[in-house]
Amino acid sequence: MKWKNTLKKGSLSAMITLALTSTALAMPTGGSVEQGTVNVGTDSFTANGAIGDLANGATVTPQTDSIINWETFNIGQSETLNFDTTMAAILNRVTGAQMSEILGKMTQVGAKPLFLVNPNGIHIGGTASFDVTNLTLSTLNMDTAEFNRPKGQGEWTLKQGVQGAKELRVDTGAQFNIHNGGSLALMASRVTVADGVTFVADSAEHGGLYIYAYKENTEGGTKRSLETEAGNTIDFRGKVSGVEYLEMNASSVHLEGAELAGKDIFICSIAKGQGEIDTTNHLDHQKYTMTAAPANTLTLKNTKVVGDKIMMSASNINIEGAELAGKDIAIRSIAKGQIEKTATDESTTMTAAPTNTLTVKNTKVTGDQIKMLGGKVDVAKDVNFKFAAGTNSARLDVVAVSNIVEKSNGTMPASTAQGNDVAFHATAESHADRKVEVNIGGATVNLDGAKFRMPKGRFSAVAIASAEDSYTEAAGVSTEKDVTKATAANVVQADGLDIEGNMRGTLLYGGKVDLKNTTIKTPGKIEIEAYTSREWTGKNHGDIIEKNLRAGTDNVVRLENTKLLSAAAEANGRIKWVQVYGGAVDIKGSELTSDHSVDVRALQSMDEVLKKDSHSPEYWYFPNYSTQKGEYRAGAGNHLQISNSKIHANLASWNRYERPDCYVAAIGGKVSLKDVDMKSPRDIDVYALREATGGDTVAGVIKSDTGNAADIEKMTLEAKGSARIWSGKTQMKNSSVQAGKIDLAAGVMKPLSNRSEESYPTTDLSNALFLEDVKLKSQGNVMGYSGTTNLFGGQVSLKKSEIDAESVEIDSGKMKQDEDGKFYLTKGAPLHMDSTKIETPSYVSKSSVTNLVNGTEIKAQNAFFLAAQSFDGKIIKAYVTKDNTISLWGSKIEADFLSCKAGGINAWKESAVLSSQVIGEYPEYVTRTDGSAFTLQRDESSKIMENGIEPAAPRVTVATAPDAPTAPLFPLTPDNAQLSEQDKENIAAGKSEAQDIIASAADTEAQGKALAEAVGKINNVPNASSRQKAGVVTGMIQAINEMNTLTTEEKHALQVAVLDAYGAVQEAKTEGSNRTQQANGDAMRLTTMESAAANMPTAEEPQDAVHFAG
Repeated sequence: MKWKNTLKKGSLSAMITLALTSTALAMPTGGSVEQGTVNVGTDSFTANGAIGDLANGATVTPQTDSIINWETFNIGQSETLNFDTTMAAILNRVTGAQMSEILGKMTQVGAKPLFLVNPNGIHIGGTASFDVTNLTLSTLNMDTAEFNRPKGQGEWTLKQGVQGAKELRVDTGAQFNIHNGGSLALMASRVTVADGVTFVADSAEHGGLYIYAYKENTEGGTKRSLETEAGNTIDFRGKVSGVEYLEMNASSVHLEGAELAGKDIFICSIAKGQGEIDTTNHLDHQKYTMTAAPANTLTLKNTKVVGDKIMMSASNINIEGAELAGKDIAIRSIAKGQIEKTATDESTTMTAAPTNTLTVKNTKVTGDQIKMLGGKVDVAKDVNFKFAAGTNSARLDVVAVSNIVEKSNGTMPASTAQGNDVAFHATAESHADRKVEVNIGGATVNLDGAKFRMPKGRFSAVAIASAEDSYTEAAGVSTEKDVTKATAANVVQADGLDIEGNMRGTLLYGGKVDLKNTTIKTPGKIEIEAYTSREWTGKNHGDIIEKNLRAGTDNVVRLENTKLLSAAAEANGRIKWVQVYGGAVDIKGSELTSDHSVDVRALQSMDEVLKKDSHSPEYWYFPNYSTQKGEYRAGAGNHLQISNSKIHANLASWNRYERPDCYVAAIGGKVSLKDVDMKSPRDIDVYALREATGGDTVAGVIKSDTGNAADIEKMTLEAKGSARIWSGKTQMKNSSVQAGKIDLAAGVMKPLSNRSEESYPTTDLSNALFLEDVKLKSQGNVMGYSGTTNLFGGQVSLKKSEIDAESVEIDSGKMKQDEDGKFYLTKGAPLHMDSTKIETPSYVSKSSVTNLVNGTEIKAQNAFFLAAQSFDGKIIKAYVTKDNTISLWGSKIEADFLSCKAGGINAWKESAVLSSQVIGEYPEYVTRTDGSAFTLQRDESSKIMENGIEPAAPRVTVATAPDAPTAPLFPLTPDNAQLSEQDKENIAAGKSEAQDIIASAADTEAQGKALAEAVGKINNVPNASSRQKAGVVTGMIQAINEMNTLTTEEKHALQVAVLDAYGAVQEAKTEGSNRTQQANGDAMRLTTMESAAANMPTAEEPQDAVHFAG
């Protein structure tokens, strides 16, 4: 939300200015003639002349500005008193002790001011009527010098007399008629107007009604000031119509059952106002300050207010059962407002505390520009905002702040404090063709049950700590900048929020965003962001955008049973993405769909430079921004969790792109997907990363640590383009992926090349890729995708999985793609397939060994296996020993042409290796480091066939089958993972010990030695079970993995030191080559598991906590 657009400047200025401007020279009245010449009927009186008693129907006509001091001033019922102020003004001042009783009729002709001042009070009965043009009724005293001072020269003051605070009271039935664009002012210490009192102006041009309850008011010269005290109240229940100006100012104002109709309506409850006027530059105010105390309240109950401009200000405002209708409506509950004005600049500053409350209930508000501001704002569910048809843009701002500054250059810095909360539960709706913008902001924002129906609207809700903005122009380039900051306490929350429309966008920003049971259905964009800071810079009116976000792990976006639906029935030329960004993101039971893209990210930082795409007129309907440069960072704590949800980018019927720019992205420092349905007409990316760069102007690369894990279960992914899943460790279970190209990788680093191009990641042995019950299908298509499926990892294991692709490549081990573009396997690792089916024209795998067990089948036209210690892609050479084998147990390889670079091929336990041609060995590209020869081995139950025949010895030898190996990898989160309290204590003990050792040892060598010694102690703990020991060792491995001060290489070295010292590994190494592989695999589970539970041999073993000796 752009705070400079939240509140329009000048509204408070207008309110305050009109609150203190001279109305009809609010002045007193008297008795005998003190000055001037006055005609009463045909009699003329001058200074010191005694008028005596006036008869019923008398007419008083001042010839010059005159003062009459009256002992009493009353008009009895059925009596009439007339004034003619055509020639001059007249002050009628009561000097006696009796309040004025006006029960009859008073008339006035002439535009000069007419004053009745009685410091004892004024009572206007229900039978009274007034037909006037410029009348002031006041219980505030005015002396002669004040009356005689020319306007604009010096100061004049109205204040309570020695009699103290006195009331001006109007009874039911009284009538006031204001003629010829004139004015009526009611001024007192307290003003009470009963129901059934009417104020009617017959000409709205310049006609005004001014009702003030003050202790003192000073105007004129270079200063203006007012002061109220407790008891300076306005209680108004009457009806006003036809006026141009209606003002009410007091310590507190209460309107009940009232009806107010006018052009400009200002109602203000304040404690003090102080201003200075710059007469040299002919400015209304150079500086003006108003303050409001908690007692300065404004209440509207069952009241109707209609006007072009409606402005209300007080310390606390309560509106209930009201109807408000106007072009410009501003309602503010503030503690202080200040205006500073020069010949070239103007600023308005407002401050508020949480005790400055604005509460609205059971009210209808209709307008063009509606602004509500307070220290705390509460808008109830039975409140309705409506924007009728109109060509101009409409706006609703509801804001709670501690400080905000409106500047004439358009900027608006603001800040909030704890307690500056907005609760908005109302309904806002607009005409179908009306452009409406709704902005809601505070320290927190609650939108429970709110409803918005604005087809062409724009909605934002922002919970922040501070906001600053600026706008500059230089060398023809405009630069607009907005910076907002937030903490986790700045929460936007909604339960039952219902939004439909908002073609121009829906934005929810805060330190946290929490949506439940919410539906946002829009033909425009949806953006939800949780952050600590957000910096947005727009150049050339948004052609170039720079966006910088920072977020902590407590800046969480939570969506539960929520629908974010961005779709348009027809092309509208609007951006339609759905973006959800946070330091952590948790989505449950929700649906996110878009005609463009769905982008969900849990990141620590994001820095982007975006450029608006230039499309040909043919594709006007699909505006978009391309990333020129992007930098992204995350830690394992930046967790993206999506469960039981649907994430779809859809191809709209009006989108005619051959390669539509529609995609889905799920990115985090750690990614967990469960029961998720993902679909896109183009691409889908799932990344668990540490950092990434990319864009049109920079080379793309993604990097991860083993803590950047992707845990995927029961996911359905369907993409017409590419599907890319990347992490430091990847587990996928019970899932299916269908795409034009599939890349699944667990690695350290990978170039982000064109999605249709091939590139290899850099991996380490700790980068585990585990698939179970997974179906992968890739097919080439007209968008240029090749139909390939690639699986890369430091270790790769497949179980009960199926792959159907035009080509398949599976690589397991420590690998990299060098600057020359060649592939290097620096250290192979086992590739294990269990109960897995692969069918493809082209199959390639690279590993140290390939083990196919339990009915695994690979069927291809061309199948190539690399089983080696290492591979040099520059010279296409593999380095192998006799142990680098392709081995089958109850499994099958069938190919038109089978080739390999390996130590040999073994077929055991009813396995079959079938090649329509002689099996290729490529001896010129193989270096056998142990001097061994290539072998083909089988047992009696298995067969190996070349060219349709089964070769005999020495080509194929028959041997006894060894036992089938178990998988070197187990799931990151096993289905039966259960940690007892003792398990957790053992893990915590191992973590603590490893952390202490790493902190105290000087270098990696010393750390490794000390860690090995500590593991040795655990091996020798008397009566400790393998479960107990495994818990401690697991804690040590996890501590190493979480150390941010260590490089990936250092982490690996220390983990190897721990595992080599671990008794279970040492014992396994003594049992032979097959058992060595299995033991090493079991030990490696410690590094690949997110939960330690898989390390616990059995639940029956002792689980008591194991502590380090000494």
